[in-house]
Amino acid sequence: MNKQAPSFARILTMVLFALSCFGLLVFLWVAFGGPTPLRPDGYQITVPFKEAGQLAQQADVRISGVRVGTVKAIVTDPKSGSSNVTIEMLPQYSPVASNSRAMLRAKSLLGETYLELTPGNPDGPFVADNGTLPRGNIKPSVELDEIFRAFDPKTREAFGTWQQQLAITGTGQGRDLNDAFAQFAPLEEQATSLAKALNRNQLALSGLVRDTGVVFAALSARGDQLASLIVNSNRVFSTTAAANQQLADTFVALPTFQAESRDTLDRLVVFADTTNPLITQLQPVAKQLAPTAAALEATAPALNDLMIGLGPAISAANKGLPATNVFLAETPPLLQAIDPLAANLNPLFQYVGQYPSELTAFVANAAAATNARTDLNGRAARYLRVTNTLSPRSLASYPQRVRSSRSNPYPLPRSFDKLASANMPVFQTTPCASGITAGLSASAEAALGSTYAARVKGYAFNVNSPDGIGDSANVAAPACTLQGPVFGSGFYFPQVNAGVVTPKLVP
Repeated sequence: MNKQAPSFARILTMVLFALSCFGLLVFLWVAFGGPTPLRPDGYQITVPFKEAGQLAQQADVRISGVRVGTVKAIVTDPKSGSSNVTIEMLPQYSPVASNSRAMLRAKSLLGETYLELTPGNPDGPFVADNGTLPRGNIKPSVELDEIFRAFDPKTREAFGTWQQQLAITGTGQGRDLNDAFAQFAPLEEQATSLAKALNRNQLALSGLVRDTGVVFAALSARGDQLASLIVNSNRVFSTTAAANQQLADTFVALPTFQAESRDTLDRLVVFADTTNPLITQLQPVAKQLAPTAAALEATAPALNDLMIGLGPAISAANKGLPATNVFLAETPPLLQAIDPLAANLNPLFQYVGQYPSELTAFVANAAAATNARTDLNGRAARYLRVTNTLSPRSLASYPQRVRSSRSNPYPLPRSFDKLASANMPVFQTTPCASGITAGLSASAEAALGSTYAARVKGYAFNVNSPDGIGDSANVAAPACTLQGPVFGSGFYFPQVNAGVVTPKLVP
């Protein structure tokens, strides 16, 4: 036995070891939520809960998941059975607004319970130190055991059996369960996107649900027809099952069909991109065609009769089309013989094609002149509308042009538009000054008589003065303006050559 007194170094070593153990215990105590020894109490308030059986001292007080304080004490009121929970807030989260709300939450189904605070008005009023949060601000919480107590004994027993079977089923499936849980986050994002889309289309979704109810109601009202549909569907499936080899061949050919369809769709996309400008330009035309399409509705019965009447023609086409094929086969020699004639006619058509307004007026005037109708002694009769200009040229023929003549053998397109301004371009201006001065001879006046001769001179020769004396050399006529060259090459008259494109007429 060592009876020697311990040295100062040994005593100091033991003291330091004891202090280090005490410091480590204090650190662990504080790290696990215990209060710091000898630290003064901070800002504390009391939260009255109806029941706080799962809450323990030193439990967390959190705001939005952030720890802001701890539970210091839980005192049960023997009269009401409620639990007054005293909490101490960290300095940076003190004081607590009087309209803040509190409730108990669990970190997990089997985890510890903590107190959740919902901040109130940051501008106050606030709960005083050692004050009490109003009971109206306490949200009720439902504990897991309360849910289980709501079940009857038979249900609780069945729930326990179900949990035991789940445990047996999940044995060795931990990795698969973890992999499944890992998919919950993408599933939640997709479900959120789906919910937002459904929320944006709430009216359409309501209409879908309503219409679905109408459909189910209609199906319920037609039970016999629905049963027949099921029986017929069974027959269809039986027939399909009997043709399993053909279905197998179809699925074998399906990849090739998909590849070809993909190539076709790619070509369709290119075609759509190419035709998009054309479709855009045709949109105004389509809008203008809407009245025409509406007007075609009146012709629908006639078109229907036409289609029905085509039946005999289609039957006759069995012989007619082969004969047409023979005719077309013998047509190339004829077309080759027509080619020299077309070379001569094309320049002429190109020249005439520059007068669309004149051609239209010619056809329209011919139709208007020949379609006049009248009633002649109770019988429908047609007559020809004709109007002739009263001028010296309409009364007689002359060896040369008269001075009032403004004829032009090669007028430019739409030259008659200038008639309203009394300015008709002419081919030559010389006859306007040196042409013949037309008038009635003495023998002609004697033959016509004085009255008729005076009217002829007044209307045809511009002799309209009261005394019957006028200037027959100054018959009313448009201005005499030279038309000028009609081609850019300087020609005053058009030249049409075989095999040569006719140029545009220019004033």
